[in-house]
Amino acid sequence: MRWSEIISRPAYRPLNDAFRGAVLWLALFSVAANVLMLVVPLHMIQVYDRVLPSHGYETLLYLTLLVLVALAIFGLIEALRSILAQKLSAKYELVAAPAILTGSFLSSARADSTAAMRQVAQVRQMLGSRNFVNVFDLPFAPVFLALSFLLHPVLGVMTLLGGALLGAIAWLNNKALGDATDRATAHNNQALRFAGIALRQNDDVRAMGMTGPMIDRWEADALGAIGENDRAATINATWFGVTRFVRQGLQVSILAAGAWLVLNHQMSGGLIFAASLLSGRALQPIEQMIGGWRQWLAALEGHRTIGETLATLESGTPAEAVMLPQPVGHITAKGLTYTLSPLPGVKPIVTDINLDIAPGEIVALIGPSGAGKTTLARMLAGALAPSAGEIRLDSFELDHWDPDQRGRAFGYLGQEIEFLDGTVAENIARFTAGATDAQIVDAARRAHAHEFIATMPEGYRTRLGANGVRLSGGQTQRLALARALFGNPAVLILDEPNAHLDSDGEAALITALQEERQRKRTIIVVTQRTSLLQIADRVAVIRAGRLESIGPRQQPAQPRPRFISSVSDFRRVPAAEAPHADAG
Repeated sequence: MRWSEIISRPAYRPLNDAFRGAVLWLALFSVAANVLMLVVPLHMIQVYDRVLPSHGYETLLYLTLLVLVALAIFGLIEALRSILAQKLSAKYELVAAPAILTGSFLSSARADSTAAMRQVAQVRQMLGSRNFVNVFDLPFAPVFLALSFLLHPVLGVMTLLGGALLGAIAWLNNKALGDATDRATAHNNQALRFAGIALRQNDDVRAMGMTGPMIDRWEADALGAIGENDRAATINATWFGVTRFVRQGLQVSILAAGAWLVLNHQMSGGLIFAASLLSGRALQPIEQMIGGWRQWLAALEGHRTIGETLATLESGTPAEAVMLPQPVGHITAKGLTYTLSPLPGVKPIVTDINLDIAPGEIVALIGPSGAGKTTLARMLAGALAPSAGEIRLDSFELDHWDPDQRGRAFGYLGQEIEFLDGTVAENIARFTAGATDAQIVDAARRAHAHEFIATMPEGYRTRLGANGVRLSGGQTQRLALARALFGNPAVLILDEPNAHLDSDGEAALITALQEERQRKRTIIVVTQRTSLLQIADRVAVIRAGRLESIGPRQQPAQPRPRFISSVSDFRRVPAAEAPHADAG
């Protein structure tokens, strides 16, 4: 089932469709539990009104045994209700979380998926709690209220007024809370986001003495969240205390009223305790809802956030694609434009770029910093959706390819490289299930990384990621190149792959790219060094987000690597006149 099919149903209505079975069983068990709760007041009525006056010892024995059996079944049903709620909460997470993750990877729309994932955990916790199970008891409150009226109208009216009073307290509680919970959530999310970024930049923070400012910044948001949480907790606790007072006061008042009615010969003595139990059962779900009101509000807000996130992600997800033939790697781009905002006055980062790159060709993208080279590379790799224009792989737009098939066709090495928690082998294999050792080693050999992997503590089993070994910049780029080469992709897009390489590493990279060109790979390289230009078939100069020129490099190879100081090192060929350039 596609993720868009999943989110169109249970992610918005978590108690519908995929969850209908669990909810139906919860409702049925709740009916049985509430019916069985009647055995206690019935037992009291029989004992006080029949057993005691008649001294019926046998009746008392059998009646008590029968009630104990019913209560044992009641306990079993209560356990089953809790188990079902826990399974329902797990099902919610297993549906919503993969939908968010998959949507984040496939969608071109921007959404705070990290916050949505945290909300999934919060909603799951609510669905697995007794607060959720108690909701199924609410429909039975009128039933117990009606039974109170049957015992005596005075007792029924007192129970009804008590329920109305508790409802008013719940409304006042919600009004007093206001948007304190929302503000606390916003502050908390901001603090977590900032802490995550700061921890990822741990080396920079320590090296530049930014520890104090980072903690101060985090504390500002954390204290804001704590303050709002304390305010909400204080309000909720105050009203919960009022609720407990009202609830216990009503219980005592109903018991006293029952005694008064017995003294006035308006009902039997056995009905006093039965009336107290029935009224308590009618009011208990309302009291429990007020006690868990804060958790309910947080869960409802979390579910709303999840729904909005999934809707945003779905809006940027292409329709289901047809599996196309294995791509050969012909890349064309027409009118590529990218801007951060559609608002007027916002200058595009990349503007109206046209390219035509054939298999077996190496094209180098050069230009000053901030010219838009990285943005262009990300769009060509499918990592960033263009604001206008189109990119085609073998005549089909990228969105027309199945995402998995398209992903296997591209090898991408970005400027910022991070490895996931896993072994060297798993990261090279892109965590592909069923990847063979031969495929992994082959990719490492072609990236000329096999030799240095052998020197690592556990070779290909060495752990990477947050708790793994620390790699040098050059080692990181070599492993990232091996990951890009895994699976023999038709297109390689490398963003400054030699930025951290020494002369030997750069020579190995040049050799690797030449070998891939012989295999008819389409290779696009963003670079600031002249060394890679020695093997480039064409050089594209990007300036201020525009393709200024594209054509073969005219200058002879340099004797040693150096940084490009000026685009005047290259013969400028207008993009429209260059070989393979798209005339559109």
